[in-house]
Amino acid sequence: MDHTHHHDMSSMNTEAKCKMHMLWNWETVDTCVVFRSWHVYNMTQFVITCLIIVLIGVSFEWLRKVQKGYDAKLSRGPVGGAGTKRLALTPRLIRASLYGLIVFISFFIMLIFMTYNGYLVLSVVAGAFIGHFILNSELEVNDDPASGGAIGSNGMACH
Repeated sequence: MDHTHHHDMSSMNTEAKCKMHMLWNWETVDTCVVFRSWHVYNMTQFVITCLIIVLIGVSFEWLRKVQKGYDAKLSRGPVGGAGTKRLALTPRLIRASLYGLIVFISFFIMLIFMTYNGYLVLSVVAGAFIGHFILNSELEVNDDPASGGAIGSNGMACH
C-alpha cells in the first residue's frame, strides 16, 4: 500500500488555539481575551491578565470621577435660563472626549465579561469594587427628595 500521500503528524501545526466558550467556564491557559492577540498561554500570563482587567475597572471609575469633577468645575459661574449653561467649543470637546472614552471602556469591559470566564468576571468586579472604594469616599448630596438624595450614582452601568 502506498502511503506517500499521508502527512507526517510531527509536521502538523501544534500551536495552541484560543478557547472561546459560550457557557460559564474557569479556563486559565489558552484563554483569549477580546482579541486573538490577547492569548494567554500560561498561568503567569493569566494572573497578569487578571491584574490588567482590575486596572481597567479602576481606570473606568477614575475616568467617571474626572468627568464628574470637570462637569462640576464647568457648572460654577453664571447660568442661563432654566439652570442651563452654554459651553464653548473646547469644554464641549473635552466633555465629549471623556464621554467617548468612558463609553469605549464600558463596552470593552462588557466584552471581557462576555468571555464567560469566572476569573475574568471576578477581575472586572474587583476592579469596579476597588475603584469605587478608593475614588468615591464622598457622597454628593442633593436636596431633591425625588432623587433619594444621591447624585450620579449609576455605578458601572455601561455609561
